[in-house]
Amino acid sequence: ADPSRLGPGPDGSCQLSRDGTFFLVTRRETSPAGPGAESDVVFVDEGSNGQTRDYWLNLWRYDLQSEKLTRITQRDWWINGADIAPSGRAAVVAASADNGRNTGWKTELFVVDLASGASRQLTDNRAPEADPHWSPDGKSVLFSAVTLDRWGHGNGDFWRVDVASGATRNLTPDHIGRFTPPAMFSVDG
Repeated sequence: ADPSRLGPGPDGSCQLSRDGTFFLVTRRETSPAGPGAESDVVFVDEGSNGQTRDYWLNLWRYDLQSEKLTRITQRDWWINGADIAPSGRAAVVAASADNGRNTGWKTELFVVDLASGASRQLTDNRAPEADPHWSPDGKSVLFSAVTLDRWGHGNGDFWRVDVASGATRNLTPDHIGRFTPPAMFSVDG
């Protein structure tokens, strides 16, 4: 997609829907938000490296036929990954309601209805989920995380969460070495 066609404001990252009719755009707000976001404030948890609050990110839909950009979500959240469901009616996002550099552990998975913008939290823990991808049948989501019970450093595993029930399963227990995300489903799931 030509980012200049998205209209005024910051550019975003795009994902083409499976049917080729629209792009899901993850786009930052036009200005940063949060305490001290527009200043050079150094936050206590950020040390002396000069990190400040970043931009919130939201989802937009760019329809290829009408060439119209429509906002889907309006939340104060930082999206670090998104994937369109096979049906094209929803997306899964890995997002945090905190845009600080050292608060990645607050990241959770959410299912967003692309027509209404309503979201449903899929995970609820103290571990950062990342790189969500829908299964081909639309019933589960593949993602990466070190653990699901606490913030932890390590090589990480690939997990699968059932979208209807929220039940999770570690797909790579006891593996040795580091995976390089993103993981993807094969065509047959």
